[in-house]
Amino acid sequence: MRLFIAVPIEEQIIKNIENFQKRFKDYNFKGIKWVKPEQIHITLKFLGEVKENKTEQIINKLDRINFSDIILNIQNIGGFPNLNKAKVIWAGVFEQNKNSALPVLANKVDNAMNELGFEKEKRKFKSHITVARIKQKPDKKFIDLLTQNGTEKDFGSFTLNQIVLYKSTLLPSGAKYEVLKKIFAKNSG
Repeated sequence: MRLFIAVPIEEQIIKNIENFQKRFKDYNFKGIKWVKPEQIHITLKFLGEVKENKTEQIINKLDRINFSDIILNIQNIGGFPNLNKAKVIWAGVFEQNKNSALPVLANKVDNAMNELGFEKEKRKFKSHITVARIKQKPDKKFIDLLTQNGTEKDFGSFTLNQIVLYKSTLLPSGAKYEVLKKIFAKNSG
C-alpha cells in the first residue's frame, strides 16, 4: 500500500483553489497537470509503499501525537524552486498566530514515523498546498498570465483540527485517495 499523512482542506478553500485553476485550464498550457479538487491537501509525511501489516503500528504512533487546533490562512501563489523554473505551483499556508505549530506538527509526525523505520525528512518542512505540477519548463505565457493575475491571493482560512492517514492507489485516471484513519487534535470535539 502507498501511504501518506496529510491535513485535509476545508471544502470552501478547495472551491476557491479550483476557481483559481479554472482561469488557467482554458489556455491548455502544455506540461501542466492541475491537482484535482479531491486530491488537495497539505502533506505532512509521505511514507511510500508500506506493508499492510505495518498500518496498525502507524495508526498507534499517530494516535499518540499531541497537537492542538491550528488556524491556517491559505494565501499567495508561488513555485518550487521559483515561478520561472517551477516544477510545482503552490498556494501558501500561513498560521494566523505565526507560532510555527504546523512545522512542529510535521516534525512530530516525522519523528513518530522514524521510530517505525521510515527515513527522516532531509528537507525543511515548507507549508504549502500543491495546485499544479509542471513536467517541463513553464511556458513564458503561463508565467506571465500567473503574474498578471497576481500571486497575492487569499483562498480563505480554516482550522486544522485533524490529520489523516491516507492510502493512495495509482490508477490510469490518476491517484485515488482513501482515508484509513483520522486523528483529531486533543482540544477538538
